[in-house]
Amino acid sequence: MDLRSPDLAGPLITRPTMSQLPVDNSRDGLIAAYFIYFHPCHPFLLPHEQTLEVLQQRSFRHLELAIQYVASFYVPTARKADHRDTLRRYVLQDISSKDGTFVQALLLLAIGLHIENDDEDSASVLSSAVALALDLGMHYRDFAHIHGEGNTLIEESWRRTWWELFIIDGMMGGVNQKYTLQLMQVDMDVSLPCEEADYASHVSPFDFFFIDMTDRKDLAYSSPTTIP
Repeated sequence: MDLRSPDLAGPLITRPTMSQLPVDNSRDGLIAAYFIYFHPCHPFLLPHEQTLEVLQQRSFRHLELAIQYVASFYVPTARKADHRDTLRRYVLQDISSKDGTFVQALLLLAIGLHIENDDEDSASVLSSAVALALDLGMHYRDFAHIHGEGNTLIEESWRRTWWELFIIDGMMGGVNQKYTLQLMQVDMDVSLPCEEADYASHVSPFDFFFIDMTDRKDLAYSSPTTIP
């Protein structure tokens, strides 16, 4: 089984038809393409408007490069190799003192490398993302609260980042022979992601756990980041 095959490409990357592909390979064009084509399937970054604000206010060059790299899959005129190589050099220099946004950037790089059939590098980068996330304590509930800056939307983005990493770890463990499953046995107490409509409309999320999902039989849960 290969997630890169056309029938199974959906979980990692949405493939629009050629007539739907954008042509704007500028910074803003690439960021827009990311949120149109990739984000709906992997909604762990802040929503489009809030991500733009963060990129304008802070020096998160690594995250912007990661967004542009993933977006380059959807923009035929974009120089994918240049975006990939620049991102790789930027994020892999030294991850020992990085923050959660570097986990996000590494995760996007790993997904992109997998789509490009680079199993060895994809496995290595994903392992780096996992190691950094664990070092930062992203698998604990308190991480989102401590690093959420009092903003429930940011807190939710951190929770979604952890669960995206958890899901991709499981996927890669099944389809990439170079990668070994790493997170299945990790103790964690991160809340589940909220409903997608609530996240997109900036409604303050509730904290749901696996036990909540078990107890509430009437709860309809539809987030793309639903835990398998």
